[in-house]
Amino acid sequence: LILHNIRVVLNRYFLLTSVHRNCLKYVGVLPNMITLRPYRITDAEPFYHIMQSKKFLYWGVGPKSVAEERKIIRKLQRNRKKKLEYCYTIVYKKKIVGGCGIKTYGPPHIGELGYFVDEHYWNKGIATAAVKELEKLAKKIGVKRAEIRVVPKNKASAKVAKKCGYEKEGRLQAAIQLGKKYVAADVYGKVL
Repeated sequence: LILHNIRVVLNRYFLLTSVHRNCLKYVGVLPNMITLRPYRITDAEPFYHIMQSKKFLYWGVGPKSVAEERKIIRKLQRNRKKKLEYCYTIVYKKKIVGGCGIKTYGPPHIGELGYFVDEHYWNKGIATAAVKELEKLAKKIGVKRAEIRVVPKNKASAKVAKKCGYEKEGRLQAAIQLGKKYVAADVYGKVL
């Protein structure tokens, strides 16, 4: 049974990576059974529920409704076509557990990586695995330097950045919106 499962995972991995070479259509299976796939409109409801958690203290301005989350996803899909953002849904054991992405708004060789994970799936290495996979995708679209911006109090996110080899390079004042306030962000960087 274990050998069969390994064979299925390997076959699926090689099939997906050989079929989906283009980053815009990328779907990848990570070693710990996490799948990344481009956002879909149907992801709006699970994303909305994930972001309603009171434990998301350091998340920017979240959606006020599922309908608003659908609008956000549509905007992100338009930005993907413009090659400005590449957003992916994180699926773990056939369940949507978060999202991640790469923004390339500034110089095209710099990509900002971001991620969020459902609180019920924290401390399982999901964000770390997502960042490692995002780095591979970033290289495919020409990103040479990756950045992760973290609210200083968000120790868990800083830990993910450090685990992935990012170094703290400084602090930007009023860089992230939390509710109606703008707060500082520590910048973690890495040359890919």
